[in-house]
Amino acid sequence: LIELMPMGVARRIYHREFLPAARALDTLRRELRYLGPAQGSATSSRHRFLVNGREVHVGFITPISEPFCGRCDRLRLDSRGRLLACLRREGGVDLLTLLREGRPEELEGRVAELLGAKGLPDSRWPAQQMALIGG
Repeated sequence: LIELMPMGVARRIYHREFLPAARALDTLRRELRYLGPAQGSATSSRHRFLVNGREVHVGFITPISEPFCGRCDRLRLDSRGRLLACLRREGGVDLLTLLREGRPEELEGRVAELLGAKGLPDSRWPAQQMALIGG
């Protein structure tokens, strides 16, 4: 489960459609046999359930109810060749243009600059559509 984020078209429905991960987990625990937590990561949690005799893992990414910006280890490469360090920041590094223009030597420096800017996001959610950035 990835919590709905108030960006792009989701801004219009966010106030009525947002489901906190804790509520989703509570619902699953009532409906299925809960086996306990599974190993997660710095940016997600996982839980184990028994479904039709098989162990199933369900992961939760909680950018709204349990923000993880300070320990985020994620990057995203969108379909237009931009490398993004944060969904809440505009811009990123245009890797595709650097490669098409024959400037691969600039890649390392630009990516290092992007990584150095990771941390706390802008306070607002951008208007960009998740579908355009790989979500």
